[in-house]
Amino acid sequence: MDKNNFDSEDSFVYREERPWPSPRLKTSAIIGHTTPNTAKIWFRTGAPGNYQLLLSPKGRAPAAFSPKQGSPKRVFTAKSIPAVKQKIPFVVSDYTDDTTFVADVTGLKPDTEYQYWLLKRENDKWRVVLGHDNLGGSNKREDPSNPKSPKFKGLSFKTMPAKGGFAFALLSCHNPFTEVDYSGKRIMVERMDSWFALANTLRRHRRPEKENRLAFVIAGGDQAYSDGRPGISIWNYLYKVARKEDGKLLPTEATMLTWFRDMYRGYWGFPDVREVFANYPTYMVWDDHEIGDGWGSFDDIDSKRKRPIHHEIYAKLKGKRGLSQKDATKLLRRMFAAAKEAYWEYEHCHNPQTEPQKAETMHYHFEVANASFFVLDGRGVRDVNKADYRIHGKAQIDALKKYANNIKPTKNAPKFLFVVSAVPLLHTANWIVDSETGWLMPVARKGDRDDLRDGMEHPLHDDERKELKRILWSAAKRGIRVAILSGDVHASAAFRLEKSGVALPIYQLTSSAITYHLALHQKAFAEFILPARENGKTEDGEKFTRLSLGTKYPYAIVQVNKDGTAVFQLYTVDQIDAPSSQNGEIRAKKFIRDSSSDRKELWKEYSDKI
Repeated sequence: MDKNNFDSEDSFVYREERPWPSPRLKTSAIIGHTTPNTAKIWFRTGAPGNYQLLLSPKGRAPAAFSPKQGSPKRVFTAKSIPAVKQKIPFVVSDYTDDTTFVADVTGLKPDTEYQYWLLKRENDKWRVVLGHDNLGGSNKREDPSNPKSPKFKGLSFKTMPAKGGFAFALLSCHNPFTEVDYSGKRIMVERMDSWFALANTLRRHRRPEKENRLAFVIAGGDQAYSDGRPGISIWNYLYKVARKEDGKLLPTEATMLTWFRDMYRGYWGFPDVREVFANYPTYMVWDDHEIGDGWGSFDDIDSKRKRPIHHEIYAKLKGKRGLSQKDATKLLRRMFAAAKEAYWEYEHCHNPQTEPQKAETMHYHFEVANASFFVLDGRGVRDVNKADYRIHGKAQIDALKKYANNIKPTKNAPKFLFVVSAVPLLHTANWIVDSETGWLMPVARKGDRDDLRDGMEHPLHDDERKELKRILWSAAKRGIRVAILSGDVHASAAFRLEKSGVALPIYQLTSSAITYHLALHQKAFAEFILPARENGKTEDGEKFTRLSLGTKYPYAIVQVNKDGTAVFQLYTVDQIDAPSSQNGEIRAKKFIRDSSSDRKELWKEYSDKI
């Protein structure tokens, strides 16, 4: 793709009237794959230029350089930053990659906190553009009910522990926009309190006195919505501008790429989102909404399947502006190519094992202490029209099998295997899944139908699901603690799976959604109708027990203990009044509070069976 071959008329490069009700991402950072001795740090600089990344162990340099309240704005220079241990210069030459860059940092110490800054060369001086103030800082950052609540200043991250226990956060489905009215064109922001509370939770779990300190965050899919509310949906924009001019099909891939970049900048511009990404190693994987709702779960336009489900582009563009079904298919392929390029630029390039860039699937793995993580790419090759392995492809499943087989458990150091699958293996009630071609589906929304095909319980995916489970049960039989980490379903849940002849169970842990708005009927559907019942048997014969379920938990913390047990904690967010003043009056200001509301211990009762 020639990224500079975009149409000025249709691109978002020079378009300022996009109806975002929130600030868009300009200059920001993401802490990516981190080990005990290395780190990847992603930047969007916002403009070409000469830059420097500076690092220093926390405590050896000032915490922040914000001017005092009421004082004139200052320009912060490199002289403000003493005790710098590393300087990594880099150049952003132009806007080809949307001014994104990944710095590879080496020579770090394990389990050590580092402060960092981004500097830009201007007028023969190095000016600090990131790290001199609070990304999301405000007086809300301090919990008035806890005088010891930490004050956040500056940017910092912590390297991974070489051994011992640790914790990580799990989240998915960031869509904080909702309609102001029924037209769908006016939107507003809601539920961003969850990101603010998450930042407080992460900061608390990273304190030095914590036994199993927080090590990283897993963003398990749908970090942005290309098909979000109508006014900002880039698919709606495609239907508006798709056309032929002088025999040329428009828009181009490069033009579409500007749309997907704008999507990320719109969804990630919130200060609290930027704060989390810039201070905690965050591992990301895409799901359908980074591309388009239900991607890979639609039939070919000429499919002979009973009641085929086609992408809405065919209905939207049928007979319009001289476009044919073949043209619609070409536009679909272009949108996927643009979505994949934007996903690489914003999410995947700071993950581990990211070469080669043009690989069909972008799965990866990493290790922390005694735990192994394998992150599945469930959208890169998903296609229900294939003969088999319709979700991940055989090559990816084989890669997981090889990786799992290479994990060698030891008696004195229990091993964990966490498999990240954006879509859960178990969630939807069997009678609903099995009705996709039955009596219910002719009256169901088309979006509900492709959602069922997204699920791994669907009959289309029986062979692939069973093979995936065989790999996981083989690992559990060898004494490895196996858990599946998921999102997607807009409800948080925990399931325990047990199989005859295997001492250890497998857990499925789902955390969704961090901000997605659900109407009352949608909450009922997600929490009471869609999920599997409290206990029973899966289609593959395992016994399952539902341990947790709810739509009020926006994120989770998983604590991994060195003794082979773990804890799954679901968090709620609410508002509290400020403390009483000295004269007994209550201030009107509200403060956001996070609290662990559902705590499940994992593998504890099974340790003596190994």
